[in-house]
Amino acid sequence: MRLIDHWAYANRLRRVDPVFKAFVSASTLTAALLLNRVPSSLVGVVGLTLIAVVWAGIPWRVFGAVLLAESSFLVLSAFGIALSLQPATGWPDATGVSIGIARVTWSDTSVEAAARVFSRALAGCAAVNLLALTTPVIDVIALLYRLRLPTPLVELMSVVYRAIFVLLDSLDRMRVAQDNRLGYAGFRQGFRSAAMLATRLFLDAYQRSQRLHTAQLSRGYANQFTVLETAYSRDRALIWAGSALLILMLAAGAWQ
Repeated sequence: MRLIDHWAYANRLRRVDPVFKAFVSASTLTAALLLNRVPSSLVGVVGLTLIAVVWAGIPWRVFGAVLLAESSFLVLSAFGIALSLQPATGWPDATGVSIGIARVTWSDTSVEAAARVFSRALAGCAAVNLLALTTPVIDVIALLYRLRLPTPLVELMSVVYRAIFVLLDSLDRMRVAQDNRLGYAGFRQGFRSAAMLATRLFLDAYQRSQRLHTAQLSRGYANQFTVLETAYSRDRALIWAGSALLILMLAAGAWQ
């Protein structure tokens, strides 16, 4: 979370109107979902990576690390689609490997379905990562206001996002304090300390929410946060890049 938030402010597309970045991300995500072709999705992943690394100036290690963390969960889902666990004597002619009394089987159809799901989800992750790594949350909130999303929903998102970092800082301080007092010296003591940490963190979150609500009311909160609007630049080349990426994805899907 901290890594994503850091590069959201440190990239070269920071001052670009979030509408342009949202167009590239949303159009690529939509194309990957509708086309449902492995080559199209892979073209989308490569194109979004190039935009993030070359255009926005995000180190490829950072973008790759975020994408790799997400793809590790996708791999498990893909294996669940491609492989089936059957009794060893049920389908002796099926392609698979016997493991004791069970047999792990797969087919061309299941492998193809797993590949499509994995590539499509990976393209979706890359699209969301591009927007997250190039757009600070305050700009995303401003964009959601411009899109006329319900105000309570947008404000709840902003409060929750801010609370994540506040609670992470509290978690770090609590964990350091417990380590200094040998709170994790053994398994039994560590388990007890972890339970105390979770309990205290929940109480801290509740107390902070009450103080935040009181502070909002004392400052004249009227069911909407008032913030200064940022002056954005318009990079129309980003629109052309997103359109070119869509054409390449369509061509890759047609080629298959």
